[in-house]
Amino acid sequence: TPFSAETISGDYLVTAGFGTDDHSYELTGVKLFLSPGAGPTSAVQVDIYTSVGPGVGQPGSWIGSLTTPAELYEVFTASGIVLDANSTYWVVVKDPDPGNEVYWWYTMSRGGTGVGFQHTWGFSNDSGGTWQTYDTGPQEMQVTAERLLWADLGFGLAGASGVPDLTGVGDLVPGTSGSLSLAHA
Repeated sequence: TPFSAETISGDYLVTAGFGTDDHSYELTGVKLFLSPGAGPTSAVQVDIYTSVGPGVGQPGSWIGSLTTPAELYEVFTASGIVLDANSTYWVVVKDPDPGNEVYWWYTMSRGGTGVGFQHTWGFSNDSGGTWQTYDTGPQEMQVTAERLLWADLGFGLAGASGVPDLTGVGDLVPGTSGSLSLAHA
């Protein structure tokens, strides 16, 4: 086992937390600092979970799976995974094939950057049935997401200046404010 890495294999899963700020996002990808161990790396699976429980929390409900890249050092891509504002999420890595192993590097530093950085990680030795989570020594990863903005709010009747153009800006989250702009009406 390489120094400063968790070994993911069979029933032993590893997770790391990240969060959002006051805005909603669509997850685009996660780059994990993984190294191959025994067996093929094509079996590695990465899922995103909500957070539940007190303290640093733990993985709760599954909300989506990422597409595994050809090489472990590339980005695991996401599609259609929306992240709510002011929320914590968990990246869960597993390699369910018996005999396979993959290593996920971690750091003892509590430093990191970006609105989503949290220095939380955890593991499950029963395929996610129970979790042990910590707020030190986080797994190394880079999460990328795009802030959700309003787009294509539909059609309108032609006005004196042409086809109306209705656009909006703000988070599409109940209870939050935004602004609308109507042009060519």
